[in-house]
Amino acid sequence: NTNAVMRFAAEHKLHGRAIGVFTKADHVSEKCTRKLVTLVQQRESQASELDALGAVRLRAWVPTMLKSPDRKEYATHNYERLLVQAQAEADYFRAHPNLSTLWKSEQAGTRALVQILHKEYVANLNKTWRPKTMSKISAKMLDARIQRAMI
Repeated sequence: NTNAVMRFAAEHKLHGRAIGVFTKADHVSEKCTRKLVTLVQQRESQASELDALGAVRLRAWVPTMLKSPDRKEYATHNYERLLVQAQAEADYFRAHPNLSTLWKSEQAGTRALVQILHKEYVANLNKTWRPKTMSKISAKMLDARIQRAMI
């Protein structure tokens, strides 16, 4: 349930670290897609509009459109199905009058979501894992130098 997830994020103060995925962007009205663009862009100049929408400010919002192809053979040929879905998503966002700007700026679609997740994952590794690991490696190297000097 979306409300439960948002409540959990609020209770644990995760909004600044969470990424929202707006699925089925192809199921919303024109009026709602304009609001969706405002939500995704999260510009400070639009703060009052975001507040009026009741927007939840997250690290990022990404709209996607992953309608499955209707042909039966795609049920058994998953790789082909994924390629067809990716092309359908690209076609949808490129052609949409409001959402095409998000597609062009790589803020919409599964590809954009993957890029954001990758960027955030690498940033997290650089802040957490890397310093600890480099510290351990430095300590081991120092210990190895001392052991070698004692030989």
